[in-house]
Amino acid sequence: MFAGKSSMAGVIIIINGYPGVGKLTVAKALVELLPNAKVLDIHPLNQAVSAIHEEGTERYKQVRAAMTSTLLSSLHPPIPGTPIYILPTTLSHSSRPLLAPILALHKTFAIMHIILTCATPVHVARVLSDQATRHARGTISDEASLMEMKMDDEVLRLTGGPRGAGIGEGKVVGEYEIDTSVMDAGMAAGVVAEYAVQGLRDVGVWVILGRRKREQQSAW
Repeated sequence: MFAGKSSMAGVIIIINGYPGVGKLTVAKALVELLPNAKVLDIHPLNQAVSAIHEEGTERYKQVRAAMTSTLLSSLHPPIPGTPIYILPTTLSHSSRPLLAPILALHKTFAIMHIILTCATPVHVARVLSDQATRHARGTISDEASLMEMKMDDEVLRLTGGPRGAGIGEGKVVGEYEIDTSVMDAGMAAGVVAEYAVQGLRDVGVWVILGRRKREQQSAW
């Protein structure tokens, strides 16, 4: 539940990272810990756009950003109870157009940026462990494609440093990088939740964590 006073209409937690690192899995586990939380999975939009425009082209990026902007603009007016929207996505240099519609919400939503990482052997193992599902979703499902992306593209940092270039300065309430190499999904969600509590408290949003459901699966 929420306590205290805040002028924020809600919270957006961006869970960023390369494909296969476990963003959606952690997002689903996080719903069990944070009050009034919902997973905002925009990946189906990517699949819709790629059916019309070749993935990676400028037109693809423009249309995807426009569709994301339309979806995010529908968050106004917010639902009752100060919602927390968990947004698992890959924000890299090649997907930079997606940032504008997300950061545009900073005046009414508290935005947090979480970057998930893991050691390369662990990352490859996670990608290969669920190839059928990943292939059906149109995401990277083989080692070669994963390594090529990691060499050619870089996950964005939104605050400070040469890789972030300050593009999110003043627009995000916190940015944290979490190495999940030795964590299961439940442990990673717990760390994200603690960071969320800490960062949101600084902007006057007080969150009381819920208990994870007993039947929740922690595996990747």
